[in-house]
Amino acid sequence: MASWKTVEIVGWNPKKGEWVITGVMQDPTPGVYNGKYQYYYVGKASYLTKEADGPQMHAGYIENPSPLYGNWSLFFDPPSGTKLDIDLLEYNIGKDGGRKIVDTATIIIPREKNTCESFKSEFSCKACGCYWYDGACHSSKKVICTDFTNKEECEAMGCYWYDNLCHSIKKKKKTACPIACVCNGTPLIDQLGPIREFRDVILKKSMVGRKFVSFYYGWLGRNMVVILNRSIILKKIGRLVVKSILKKMQR
Repeated sequence: MASWKTVEIVGWNPKKGEWVITGVMQDPTPGVYNGKYQYYYVGKASYLTKEADGPQMHAGYIENPSPLYGNWSLFFDPPSGTKLDIDLLEYNIGKDGGRKIVDTATIIIPREKNTCESFKSEFSCKACGCYWYDGACHSSKKVICTDFTNKEECEAMGCYWYDNLCHSIKKKKKTACPIACVCNGTPLIDQLGPIREFRDVILKKSMVGRKFVSFYYGWLGRNMVVILNRSIILKKIGRLVVKSILKKMQR
């Protein structure tokens, strides 16, 4: 005889305002009638409420709760704390016809409703109308910045518009170091430790120093590198200046 394998509450669907309940039955391997299954199964969830005109029955259904077809969900919204009876109904579609209850499970509706972010599994997340990405459950779709084709939509979604395209990260400003430019390809490039230490330990500790560092690597550095790359003589002069600075720093 057929019976329930599992009946459980997956969670609250915040979008539809409904509880999602899944029911899966043991595969009864039903008999076959005229090339078709002889039995058809339905899960029926029901509860009673006291109304002014007497008790009222409320019901929802899980269609085809059989492992042969996959997972089945019942979207239902009884009050929190309600005791639900989940009946497994067997319909005989053979010669005899009729239906009967072959199994019953009981569950209690939680008193607190979950959020999308509380789901830990992809199945529960998606079953309750939420969005699963980056290994977690979210209440909204993932924003893919490259999907936006105009500046207004791009920036409205917290993305960054530049080079006529929408990006997920800010555009990095190009930086350049004149000292490294003149020392590249020479032994001096490996002797710049004291200058870097002076930058990090002294200059970056004050606001004026940080502004100078930003200016040096920014506008000043970019323009000086362009000029230095055009003149071998200026690079040689630059190396002499760097050597002189290093000697003074070592005293």
